[in-house]
Amino acid sequence: MWFDEIMDDCKNALRIATSNKGIFVPIFIKLGLSILLFVVAFAFIIGYVVRIANLSIRGVEDLQILFREIPIVLLIGVIVYLLYLLGSSLIEVGSINLLKIAVGGNKPRSSHFFEGIKNYFLKVLGGKLIILLIILILSPIIIGLYLLYTVLIGTLTAGWGITFLSVFVAVYFTSWTTAIVVDNLSPLKAIGISFKLGKKYFWGLFIIILSSILIGRYIAVVFGPLVALLGGWFITGVVLTYFKLVVLMVYNRKREGLL
Repeated sequence: MWFDEIMDDCKNALRIATSNKGIFVPIFIKLGLSILLFVVAFAFIIGYVVRIANLSIRGVEDLQILFREIPIVLLIGVIVYLLYLLGSSLIEVGSINLLKIAVGGNKPRSSHFFEGIKNYFLKVLGGKLIILLIILILSPIIIGLYLLYTVLIGTLTAGWGITFLSVFVAVYFTSWTTAIVVDNLSPLKAIGISFKLGKKYFWGLFIIILSSILIGRYIAVVFGPLVALLGGWFITGVVLTYFKLVVLMVYNRKREGLL
């Protein structure tokens, strides 16, 4: 049964993670990237606030100056987001390659992290840009349906409906980066394979993704607010890395029927 397969994957993933601590190193790299982008964004916001404070905002001319600067603000916001997209893609492909090496029975090393970046970064970045373009094109429809769903289902279920909707969507798109790293596929083919896996193994992936969200959201809180504040990022990173490992093992079992 699919549930027994999930349990086996979870047990094997725990054994592999325990024996290969190196798969968690990208958590610290991600923290460094997040801090860097936060500092850049914070410095820009402070600078802009100071800019506004220096304007008298007593006349139409001052207001026009602020309105003319709105496109610049939006452009900087887009640049910061693209930098985050680049950085997160680098970390993701390197991390998945470490997981692939560990599942293969070898000891993951720093060279494997950079090998993943060298071989798969452009493909994963291309896939993310394709998905982003599709979302932008369909954004009016997506936003409308999301708002309707939030009002009707999200309100009635006290927010659980939003969580289940997020998991439902993630089921079909959670394994395409794994497919690129494991089988060196093109972005479009990898996205198609991920969709097929979601259809074929829906409930298994649904439980895995829901578990990762719920555990990652609440595990740090269990240890108290101090631990959540100081180490929540690390605990959440460990949980998410573990469940990425589980997804990779699911993909390895099902890939022959998908390719």
